[in-house]
Amino acid sequence: MSLHDAQNFLARIYTNENLRREFLSAPEKTGRENNLSEKEIAEFAAIFPAELSFFAESLVYKRLRAVEKLLPLTARALAGDYEKHFREFAIQYTP
Repeated sequence: MSLHDAQNFLARIYTNENLRREFLSAPEKTGRENNLSEKEIAEFAAIFPAELSFFAESLVYKRLRAVEKLLPLTARALAGDYEKHFREFAIQYTP
């Protein structure tokens, strides 16, 4: 896998909760499905799940705040539901 492909996979694993869950539960299977080599699977699996989840959560939170600044009236109109709706959207959307 090229560096570009590896970076794309990392970006997807950080932003796609379902892919992240699949990879953490079955790294070999998910890695092969995403054309990773055995070495790459081992390297990506070496990232501790807590660190992976923490970084992924920080990315979602960063996007949440950025969108809130772009759409302040929407955030205000949704009030307490804004974060819930954003997270539902963020799970399905990969930038």
